[in-house]
Amino acid sequence: MLKVVIMAGGRGSRLGFIEKPLLKICNKPMIQRVIEAIEKLNYSFYVAASPLCMEVIKWCIINNINYIVTKGIDYVHDLDYILQMLGSPLLVLPSDMPFLTSRILKEFLDRALSMNADVITLSVPTHEFLKYQDPSSLTFKHNSTQPTGISLFKNRGHTWLEIIMSKYPELLNVNTYCEVLRAEYICQKL
Repeated sequence: MLKVVIMAGGRGSRLGFIEKPLLKICNKPMIQRVIEAIEKLNYSFYVAASPLCMEVIKWCIINNINYIVTKGIDYVHDLDYILQMLGSPLLVLPSDMPFLTSRILKEFLDRALSMNADVITLSVPTHEFLKYQDPSSLTFKHNSTQPTGISLFKNRGHTWLEIIMSKYPELLNVNTYCEVLRAEYICQKL
């Protein structure tokens, strides 16, 4: 059975060390929008937060949301801890994608579940990424694609494939003040 985890344990360093999942975009915390997208697909989920994000943990408690407290060493260690705890298949989502829709998630899952790889990552073309995202958010400066933070871990092996989608604003990931402003501008257009 597919399990889902929303990663919400980062430091928010590019935004002045705020608890980014709780940043309101269109008058709603970004994490709430991600939760709404996954709930439409009827999957149960966990929010993964580190001790660095106590307000996110409190928010989960207040809103009766299942959560996992990670060690907060870094993303890779936290993800490994979650995989050990929950196993696979595991859908991993970012908490800072305020326009993510259930339609995008369903399209990704339909394609990823039919692929023969241990890990499938949703990526966007770098040239599209740079139209909408702050260049300082580039993960891999010289690659033709950029990961979105959405991945399906089917097994704990080493084979990896990517699904490339060019879907904006749905895949806008908010990491910098520039991206906060872009997201707020999009809110005004919705």
